[in-house]
Amino acid sequence: MATNTRLQLSSTASQQEAPRVKAVGWQWVVVAVVVAVAVSVGVCALVLPDKAPQLLSAPATVTSAPVAHQTYEGRKQVSVIPYISAKRELVSNMAGTLTALSASSTLTSGQTAFSVNDRPVLALALETPPYRDLKPGDVGNDVKALNAELSRLGYASSYSPTSYTSATAAGWRQLLKDNGITPKGDFTLESIVWLPAQAVNISSWVQQTGMTVQAGAPIAEVPGTITKLTIKNGKPLNREQIITIFGESTRLPAGSTEITDGVFCSKVASKPEFAGYKEEELKAGLDGALAFAQPVKALRIPAAAIVGIKENKGCIASEGKVSKVSIVGSELGVSLVQLEESNPQAADKMQQVDVGPGLARVQCS
Repeated sequence: MATNTRLQLSSTASQQEAPRVKAVGWQWVVVAVVVAVAVSVGVCALVLPDKAPQLLSAPATVTSAPVAHQTYEGRKQVSVIPYISAKRELVSNMAGTLTALSASSTLTSGQTAFSVNDRPVLALALETPPYRDLKPGDVGNDVKALNAELSRLGYASSYSPTSYTSATAAGWRQLLKDNGITPKGDFTLESIVWLPAQAVNISSWVQQTGMTVQAGAPIAEVPGTITKLTIKNGKPLNREQIITIFGESTRLPAGSTEITDGVFCSKVASKPEFAGYKEEELKAGLDGALAFAQPVKALRIPAAAIVGIKENKGCIASEGKVSKVSIVGSELGVSLVQLEESNPQAADKMQQVDVGPGLARVQCS
């Protein structure tokens, strides 16, 4: 009976193991399939030829670029170096009682500065300081300076710059009359006070109304003033520009990087912003801005499209046609140019420029 019991237990165990054997068999089938697929893929990778991805293929050669048309004002920030004169005194050439002082803190050439014995004295800026009375027939650098200032102020002057002629005398008398001064013959020293610039700021009056002044005595003190402004590292352009410093603007002539307009220099020197600059800061320059006096129509093209560049000149090609251009500005990898052709419509019609290896064959002369 014990034997029969063991046979029954053995039979039951065999029946329980049968499903597990079947499950293990199916797992091996799945593994075999996966291995077969992997082997097939590997064989294909080794046997089939390689094909480069599209992103890694050689780019197409770019031979042209679009042209944009725009109005260009040439605005840019610049540093401006001021040249400052030493402090000096203004001297009266007339003796007498000081009867009036200018109400303005700025004396300007061609206007009344003060009065002695109730006769107005004219402020006059001359390149050569005056040292004598003048009459027709006199010649010299002092005469040349007087003729030049009369002409600048809009009065008659001699066609012979270094000669005092009837034209010089006529211009001088008219200048006096326009300032309420009765002419007494020709140019006399006592009629003027010499200014070192076209306009100067008075820091203090040495003499006061009612005091007696002697000829050759100081009457006012002026601080060192700006005599010239130069654009730092500036390059002259063939067009007129407008320069602005501390809100004051003046014209910068074509071909120049210097401002010598005494009135403008005086205005800049009188600004509170200028007073705030230290000596070392003045050497670095004042903050200024430049812009074209007249905006221009320009072509906006890649900088690489210009060949044969010399200073601000160069050449571009459009559909094989070579044109000379002037470079009027640049911005972030692009250049702004104007065609030098006599036909203004040529620029309007241009829609693209040549770029790339083909430019190596372009001759710019």
